Amino acid sequence: MLGRIVPGQRLQATVMVVSRTHRNRVPYLEGIFVYSPIPLRPPTVLPPMFRKLVADRQSSPWSLVLTLAYMFATTVAPAGTFHTLKLSLLLSLASCSPDKAGLAVLAVGSNTTLLLRLLWYGARFAPHNVIHSSLNDLTASYTRDSFGQIWVQAGSLLLAHGGVCVLGDFSKFKKEARHSVCNALESGMVQVDANARLRIHAATLKYPLRSSAWACYDPATAKGRSTIETDETFLHVPLGDLTKSITDVFGLVVYTETPGGECESKAEDVITLHTLLEATKPQEPPVPLISQEDLKQVYSTSGKLVTMLLNIVRS
Repeated sequence: MLGRIVPGQRLQATVMVVSRTHRNRVPYLEGIFVYSPIPLRPPTVLPPMFRKLVADRQSSPWSLVLTLAYMFATTVAPAGTFHTLKLSLLLSLASCSPDKAGLAVLAVGSNTTLLLRLLWYGARFAPHNVIHSSLNDLTASYTRDSFGQIWVQAGSLLLAHGGVCVLGDFSKFKKEARHSVCNALESGMVQVDANARLRIHAATLKYPLRSSAWACYDPATAKGRSTIETDETFLHVPLGDLTKSITDVFGLVVYTETPGGECESKAEDVITLHTLLEATKPQEPPVPLISQEDLKQVYSTSGKLVTMLLNIVRS
């Protein structure tokens, strides 16, 4: 298997650590499969900036994806802050499809204002986006027009077909609304809710979910925190009333805070400095590291390439 390898050749390898049964059980590496890295060849229709970035990151597809996340939404949150959330939003955007439901994202943190700004900014790059409002239905409901005919009124999750539905602050949702969203994300189907006031006795209808749901959550807003507050098993961050049944249905749950708060304080310092610097230059609008037009062109013309790269990071 290693006969064709020459000195200086760059390779990728999948390895497994195996402990020896003798000589004090010193671990060693056993090569399972070794192959040459597949060069990235982006289409020529992509923006020059992206082609240059791909050429510079040929050594590692992980480096390319992380660089994209670093350059993403810098006008909302400076580069290097909320990095994992930005990476998750890019992955969810790559999963948008009119044939299946995309990856759902739940950002957990106390600064919901900034989290919502990131969600709203990221939704611009989806093929279609809907910002949910309390005036609209979440899923779907029956309605009767002036002629007495019964219609199905689509909610935000159905209206965002093939794109992104920004639900907003999930911690402020009522129990019934949370239940409806979780059922839709878990089953992949949106059920039409019956309206008791209209006295409609119609058959239960279900429609396939074809959108990515994005939401944020503030554990500090939980009611009765002394009895229901829990900690995440590995990160040991407070979850409030965010139960496991909710986190399991969201494909990507991003905890933006750490137990000690060190990362948050540093990020807030960077964000504060960034805001002050922008405020002193009101005549010059902030320039993103990657323009919205370039990123939209990347997703529209090279969706398969972006999906492949982001799936590498997810795996």
